[in-house]
Amino acid sequence: MTGMMQDLSNSLYQVGAGLESLLKDNQEALGISQVYYGEQQLYPEVPAVAIEPIMLDRILAGTGIGGSTENSFTVYIYIYHGTLEEVQKSRKQCDKLAADIERVLHHNLQLNGIIVHGFVTKCENGQANRGQLLGATRLTWEGLSKTLLGA
Repeated sequence: MTGMMQDLSNSLYQVGAGLESLLKDNQEALGISQVYYGEQQLYPEVPAVAIEPIMLDRILAGTGIGGSTENSFTVYIYIYHGTLEEVQKSRKQCDKLAADIERVLHHNLQLNGIIVHGFVTKCENGQANRGQLLGATRLTWEGLSKTLLGA
């Protein structure tokens, strides 16, 4: 188990970049025009996705030499789809894309081996003004890893 713990991530950046890479690898199949690391003020092309790493929370999971931490990650995945001129069509497309993205994420629960597990815990719909009023969905992805203290 110690060797496995050393391979797991304790970095919010690494987890965010892993999610970005996973979605970029599936970008064409999902029909996404752009995948961004971090929220943007403007989205010139939609549908677009932004990966926003939010929080890393560590708790001590052992003491002394060889102690470890449990690392909990929270990442928002923002999905922007179409203007609100055709609200019903845009909402359906955004909801479908969110479900398709969840499916991709849930087929890679260990995020290519850098976490113990991670999955979408919330799906919230709404609207956002990013240069124009867009249909928006925010997925909350949460993951867990365990690493050696000081590693």
